[in-house]
Amino acid sequence: MGLGKEDLMFCELAERLTLHPPKVDFKNTIEPIKQAGISDREILDAVLVISYFNFVNRLVLGLGVEPSPDEIRGYNY
Repeated sequence: MGLGKEDLMFCELAERLTLHPPKVDFKNTIEPIKQAGISDREILDAVLVISYFNFVNRLVLGLGVEPSPDEIRGYNY
């Protein structure tokens, strides 16, 4: 079973915002999400979460932080 339409749109938003932030614009990125019936609040929440994880990942990578075995226990990479 694959992702639903809304989840797929959020994944595409995350990919674009993460890999190509200058390509995120209202007409080509946000408007299609709104037309799918997703509320402004849901879009805002998604962008906030995506941006937060991008920020934290870059912070950790920039500082060369290495997680301890306890911190990554239970995660499958």
